[in-house]
Amino acid sequence: MSDNPVLTKSQEDGKMNAALDICKILMAVLVVGIHTRPFGFNDALQGVYFFATRLCVPFFFTASAYFFYLKQHSLLKYIKRIGILYLVWFLLFLPINFHSLMSMSFPELFVKIFLFGPGQGMWYLTASIWGMIILEFLLKIFKPKTAFVISCLLFVFGCWSITWANSDYFISLLGFKFPNPLGHYNATYRALAFMAMGMLLAKGKNNGKGFCPKFLALGFAASFFLMYAEYAFDVSFLKSHDTHMNLFHLPAMFFFFSFWNNIEIPLSKDKSVLFRKISILLYLSHRMFRKILIPYFDNFMLFATTLIISLAFCYAVVKLSERKTFNWLKWLY
Repeated sequence: MSDNPVLTKSQEDGKMNAALDICKILMAVLVVGIHTRPFGFNDALQGVYFFATRLCVPFFFTASAYFFYLKQHSLLKYIKRIGILYLVWFLLFLPINFHSLMSMSFPELFVKIFLFGPGQGMWYLTASIWGMIILEFLLKIFKPKTAFVISCLLFVFGCWSITWANSDYFISLLGFKFPNPLGHYNATYRALAFMAMGMLLAKGKNNGKGFCPKFLALGFAASFFLMYAEYAFDVSFLKSHDTHMNLFHLPAMFFFFSFWNNIEIPLSKDKSVLFRKISILLYLSHRMFRKILIPYFDNFMLFATTLIISLAFCYAVVKLSERKTFNWLKWLY
């Protein structure tokens, strides 16, 4: 018998999923593109890319919560793991962020560090922690479906605060700009609903599996089209200054995540785990290489060089961390 069995989503009690691990690394690659603007030479093409990558970070939130509840992890262990990851990358990026952080008042510094992250995409880690804490709190009081509904209502309020209220139409109608005290990158708006979706799928019948992939693909196509129609309305009619949040993000993510969760992709367990480790490391590390390369490249060349060097770095770190001497490198992912 092979020591490296082929893994499908039906194996290991459904608690590992090769398709989702492949999708994670694809989403991480697209995130690199978000920050390097591969089509920056053409506003129309870059706009299409910007819109097409809307589901990348929400996918990570959904997948994180899905496996948290599928494997019945401890909240404290989850906070410890993400917290250590955040601390490590906070220190690695500190030389870059030091000047801007020192220019802040203590309250601003506290909020920046503990709620939103200092930059370089680390808001994802803080939002993951706070999103899970809020979700667990809701589940102590309400049933899973009710907690999901409350999370969706908060998401709708986030759409209002970030996208609709921040538009020329509503500013003109109201005569003032509606305040958004929680800011742009916060767990209540940007993470909670997607994490609640992952929770509900994990706790649901057959752990969210058993759907027809063709139905899910059609559902995703329809919801993605509606998401684009909503985006066009926000830009053209409302003239919103920030379009990061749209109502149809939620159904689009449900169909997208469920599609990947319901397809079989034969892949060895070792490769599946490798993809999973590289995906989070790529997400966190690529900004470091972008910072180095941006004086020399732009647009697609910046994207390509950042991606290639980042992937090489991630692969080397993961492989070296398997050796006893370099086991400490696991703190990076």
